[in-house]
Amino acid sequence: MGRPRPQRGARAMTAPACDTGRRLLVPLYVHPAVAPQAWTALLRTATRLEGVILNAADGPGTRPDPAFTAAATRLRGAGVPLLGYVDTGYG
Repeated sequence: MGRPRPQRGARAMTAPACDTGRRLLVPLYVHPAVAPQAWTALLRTATRLEGVILNAADGPGTRPDPAFTAAATRLRGAGVPLLGYVDTGYG
């Protein structure tokens, strides 16, 4: 018994290739000083990222955190869109 043929006008179904071109949306809720390897890994995969969700210090704080700002700037410079997470408890 052979492989069924697709009907005229129908597209044949094929298994996806290993690199499907899919892009990832990554939640990153760790501070760069606590987990620098996580931030470095994202920089290495910047072209595969749809965006990164950041939770800056669990809230707005009183002033920008220089370590967090520098790490976010590196991601943005690599072309990664950044999204902010804010707990609705702060609103």
